[in-house]
Formats: sequence, structure tokens, C-alpha cells
Amino acid sequence: MSFSPLIELLEQRVAPAALVNPTTVTFTDADGDLATLKISKPLFTSANVNTVLKFDTGTVDQSNATHQQLQTIDLTQLAGDNGISLTLSAQQAGGGDGKVDVGQIKAISISGTTLGTGIDLGAVKISGDLGRIDVGDASSVLAIKSLSVGSMGVKGTTTGASDLHSHIRGTAGAISVAGDVQNALLDISDTSAKPGSGGIGSLNIAGSLIGGSTANSGEIHFTGVIAKALVGGLSGNSAAETGSIIGDYGTLSKISSIFVTNNGIAGGGGNDSGQIAASTISSVTVTGDVTGAGGKGSGVIQAASLGHVTINGSLTGGSVLSSGEIFADTIGSVTITGNLQGGTAATHTGTIEALSSIGNVKIGQSLLGGAGDQSGAIVVSNGNIGSVSVGLDFKGGSGNNSGDIFSSGTIGKISIGNDFVGGDSTLIAKLTNSGYVQAQRILSVTIGNDFIAGTDNGGGIDTCGAIRADNDIGALTVKGNITGNSSNPAIISALGQHALAASAKSDIAIRSVTVGGKAEFADILAGYSTDTSSNLLGQPLNADASIGAVKIGTTISSSNIVAGVVAGADGKFGTSDDARISGSGTTDRLDLVSKISSVIINGAVVPAASGNYGIVAQWVASVKANGAVVPLQPGPSNDTSPVPIDNSSDFHALEVV
Repeated sequence: MSFSPLIELLEQRVAPAALVNPTTVTFTDADGDLATLKISKPLFTSANVNTVLKFDTGTVDQSNATHQQLQTIDLTQLAGDNGISLTLSAQQAGGGDGKVDVGQIKAISISGTTLGTGIDLGAVKISGDLGRIDVGDASSVLAIKSLSVGSMGVKGTTTGASDLHSHIRGTAGAISVAGDVQNALLDISDTSAKPGSGGIGSLNIAGSLIGGSTANSGEIHFTGVIAKALVGGLSGNSAAETGSIIGDYGTLSKISSIFVTNNGIAGGGGNDSGQIAASTISSVTVTGDVTGAGGKGSGVIQAASLGHVTINGSLTGGSVLSSGEIFADTIGSVTITGNLQGGTAATHTGTIEALSSIGNVKIGQSLLGGAGDQSGAIVVSNGNIGSVSVGLDFKGGSGNNSGDIFSSGTIGKISIGNDFVGGDSTLIAKLTNSGYVQAQRILSVTIGNDFIAGTDNGGGIDTCGAIRADNDIGALTVKGNITGNSSNPAIISALGQHALAASAKSDIAIRSVTVGGKAEFADILAGYSTDTSSNLLGQPLNADASIGAVKIGTTISSSNIVAGVVAGADGKFGTSDDARISGSGTTDRLDLVSKISSVIINGAVVPAASGNYGIVAQWVASVKANGAVVPLQPGPSNDTSPVPIDNSSDFHALEVV
């Protein structure tokens, strides 16, 4: 068709509601800006333009005086032409904001929930808010080359979208949002041509992904790969999967890298709200806190395979199951610059948990148990943990297994900058394993200040303030004091080697213990398992287990250092009825003896309030206390009568047969 001089004048004046040429339509938007819509192909005609563009009032060629809200751009009306690009921009005028909004862009025919015929698009640019976009044919992989908008869903359906559920069938090359994505759902799905094609090349949301009161609002759901994502923040709300980025939990959903750049991740009252999830996530970096809330799985980063996670803030549990959590089959490494903090009441809150393995974990501030069971915890149920570093305190909470590091395999170096503290029981409830470390093997432990056991306030207490291994512990250093109490001693225990070579000359369960200050109500035990169901100290199972060098910096009182020995009928160590571990299921090789290589106590032995205590094994090689060498005979099983240490009446060295 030809265009008259009038149209040319309209183009010069940027007149509203006018078909300027086959690629350009202009109009005055709802708040007075001069808006221009351009498409990349000369497809507009006077016959089709009003089937493609729907306004809240009037049509193209309407009076210039009328402000119009562009509600729909229906590109399915352009003869199924693939690859169209479009730009919707505004020149500020009439008190407007210089941006132009559109309710929806339709490039797929939809009947109910069924996606019909669709077309692919090139670059789409909207200066203002977009409520919804449906794009992509059923066969080709690339649904849209790029989508750049001012915001998505912020205006709700007021600009004309039927709802805020977008469908992208195939891959989006790039999605860029200058502001927030609020209440909108971007559903990015595979095409029939390629499973796993429902992904995004790059995602950049400068604002936040914000959920609402409707399920899946403020969500990006995908089935393929997100190569790179930058999001200002994730904010869940009261409905499920709100404020979340969630991939189908199959083998093909993957996030290569995601950066949450400003506002952190906040779960909401809905299940799986404020969540990042996919089958594989290679890298997650969060600036700000990750916080669980009242929804199950809220404030969570999870995957089958999770690479490196960095949180420049704190990870905090919420009030329900599995909130404020990092969870995967395998986790590469985790760095949290703030606290790892358990939540309230519910289980598995404020945790880092893997089924098979976790690499190195670094907590910049404190690891703090919460009120729920297994809260404020690092757990691997069937594998190893690399090194664990806690900058400040490691404290149990009021829930069982709160303030807890557990591995069924090996834990590497554990470093705690300040205090290691067990939890305290209440008047009516027993507390178990609060402020607790357990593994099969622990390569080393360093506590920068005090090791303090929890207190029984009436309800009962079990292993609150303890470090235990089902195999062995390497060098353990407490730079301050070890302080237990009469109802709950501070316990360091290891069973001994599970697979000891036939040629081995000893079974070292604890390589060394060094205490900078005093030891009070402390039990250092070799040959004891982690099972405390019938014995607070653990099950005595290995008569061959040995301890290397033990050094106490100042005084000792009410404490035991024991290898391969059980207390006799009096229940006290260091008395004549102590005996070598024996019985069904125990280990006792004829060619090995339990041994304590050396004990040095630099201060005095402080008399205990009650009871007897001791340094006991088949062979106690040397003991020095308060500057004096304790007279022990060379070799094993010679000092079978209690030998006083520092002239004490209740602390003795003893060797059993």
C-alpha cells in the first residue's frame, strides 16, 4: 500500500494512534507520553493493524487527544511470520514517566491451558512494564532472541494482561529486566524438537523477583539450562513457589551460575518460596542473607549436584521443616560470611545438608543451633565433609542435634575461632547431641578458646558438648579450658581403627589432645563408640584403642583419660576394679595393648568434690603432673594398683591386665 503526505506529516509529529508505515505505529500512552512501536518486518497494514494492537479505548488512527493503554500485541495475526523483533519506547510528554507499558505480547495461540500454534521472536524491547508474553513455535529451539523490559508484573493486570503467566516454548537467548519481576510467572518449557531446550542464555533482573499470594507468582520455572543469572533478590510470599527460580528436578535442568546481587533470598509463608532449585547448579553467590520463613522449603538453595555456594551474609532457618537450608546430593563448597543459624521449633532449619559429600565449609561468624531438631547443622548422611571453619562460636541450641556437625565418613580439619559450647536441657525435656561433632574419622580439631559442655536443668542430657569418632581423631587442640559438669562431662571419644593392618603395632584412636588451660569434668576416651543409648560415654568395644600425647596447660580435676578400659562395679575410673574392655562384639587382639603414650599436666590436680578419676590403660607410658614425674614401672600391665598423681587421693594412674 502507499502512504500519503498526511502520513508523512504524522510520522514527523510522532502522532498518537497512527499507522506511520508498515513497521511503525505511534500513540499517546495512558500517562501522556508519546509512544512508538516498531517491528523489524514491514507487516503492518491498515487491514491488520487493529487485529494486532488492542487498546483499552479506541483504535489506531484514533484522535490525538485520547490517551490509550496498549493492552495486547497479537503477533499471531501477522501470518505466522517467525523472527519478528519489536521495540516499544516512549518520549516523555504530558506529565508521563517516559516509559510505556503493555499488558501482553501474544505469539502463541492458547486455548485454556493448551499451547497451540506459535511463532518465534527476535529482540523484544519494552521500556515500561510487561504483564505477560507467550512466544515460541513447537519445533525450533530458540523461542526468543532477547527480551528487555522495564519491569514485569509490577502493574499487575491493570495494563490489560489476562493474567501474569508467561509461556516461553523453547530457549530465551537473553532476558533483561531493569526493575522488579513481581507476581509474574515465566514458564520456560522444552520444545518437541529438543528435550532440555527450555532455558535462558542469560538472565538479568536488576530488581527483585517478588512473589505474591497466588501460587507460582514471582517465579521463573524452567526445564533446560540457565547459563548465567543475575538477580537483585528473591522474595517469597504466602503461596507456594513464590519468589523462586525452580528447574524441573530432572536430569536436564541446570543453572551454570547465579548471582543474587543486592537483597538476598527471603522465604515466605508458602512452601518452596524464596527458593533456587535445579537438578544441577554449578555456582551460587548471594549478597545478603538467605532466610527461611513459615513455608516448608522456604529460603532454600537445592540441587542434586550443587557446586560452590557463597553467601555474603547469614543462612538462617525458619519456623517449619527444611527452611533456610542448602541441600543437595553433593555440595562442592560453602562459604557464609555471617552466621549459620538454626530456626525455631521445626527440624532441618538453618542447615547445610548433603546425602553424599560436602567440600570445604567456611562460616565467617558463628554456627548456632536453634530450637528445632537438627537446626544450625552441617550434615552428610552417607559420605565425607572437607574442612570446616567457624570464625567465632560453635553453640548448641535447645533442639536435639542442633549446633551439630555430622558425617558418616571423614571430616577434615575443623577450626573454631572462639568457644565450642553444648546446649542446656530444660526442666522437662531431655536434650541430645546439642553442640556436637561426630564422624567416622576427624583429621584434626582446633578450638580457639573454651570447650564447654551443656548443663542438665532437670529434663536429662546426653552428649551436649562432645566430639566423637567411630574410627579415629587426629590432633585435637583446645586453646582455652575444657569445662564439663557433674551431670554432663565434656567428652572427646574415638573407637579406634575399623580396618587395622595385621602388621600394625598399635591402634591409635586419638592421636593427641592439647589443652591450653584447665580440664574440669572432661572425659578423653579411646575404645568407645558413638552409641550412647545405654551409656553416656558410648559403648566400650575396642580393648586395643590407644591415645597419643595429652597435654593440660594448667590444672585438672574430675577428669578421665582412658584407653581400652571400662570402669568396674563402682562406676569410677582409676580404681582397682577397672578392667580391659571385653565381651561379645568387642575387639581385642592378643598382639596389641591399649596405650596412653604420655600425659603432661602443667598445673596441680585439684581435688574432686566426689568420686575417683584416673589415667587408665593397659599401658600408661608416662605421666608428669605439677612438675613431678609420676613413678610408673616400664611396660604394660605393671602398675595394677592405683598410683596417686600429684599426691591426690582421687586421681590415679592405673594399668589393667
